[in-house]
Amino acid sequence: LTSYEGQTVMISYKITIPQDHTGPGWFAADAISLLVNSISNGPIALGCNPTLPDDEDAIADAGLVTDACGGVTMSATAPEPTQEGCDYTQTWTVVAEDECENTSTCEVTYTWRIDTEAPVLSCPSDLNFGCNPLTDHAGIPLAVVSSVNWTDNCTPTTGSTSSYTDINVDLDGCERSLTRVFTVTDGCLNTGTWDVVYTWRVDVEDPV
Repeated sequence: LTSYEGQTVMISYKITIPQDHTGPGWFAADAISLLVNSISNGPIALGCNPTLPDDEDAIADAGLVTDACGGVTMSATAPEPTQEGCDYTQTWTVVAEDECENTSTCEVTYTWRIDTEAPVLSCPSDLNFGCNPLTDHAGIPLAVVSSVNWTDNCTPTTGSTSSYTDINVDLDGCERSLTRVFTVTDGCLNTGTWDVVYTWRVDVEDPV
């Protein structure tokens, strides 16, 4: 057993001795080895919603094959993928066999995530702050939230991002308003949004 790039590779030898061998003479040794490709050093991450690997992919990702006498046949088999939530794992066993039935094997493992659902945002309803709410230097009420809670069908939520954008901003006159659009994008680039409209009045003058 020999380790290449973190994988265990079986190297087999077949010894052939002539039938009329009765003493010192000769023998032939035929060896086959599977040199594991560097990308097979650990699971190969396919990302989100990929085209699933087949036997040809596994053979290509296993690496280079060398044989003392040439003529190698390659094959690959795998059980059904295992699933944990949205995440999947599948291990292919790749076999190289020469004409003398010497074999060498290695394993190629793939991981991926299936996720086509957008995050779900938990946002407040449209709000009216009434008269003269406290505001920041830009004139936006301090009570306008800058983040919201959200959930996603897949965990962990590594790679997710959240942000907001203000549109329809009116900060002049007595009646003021803005719409804050909250956006959450998960690690598979599914995006959920929610709009909240804020209104308020600015009036610090007494009636005449």
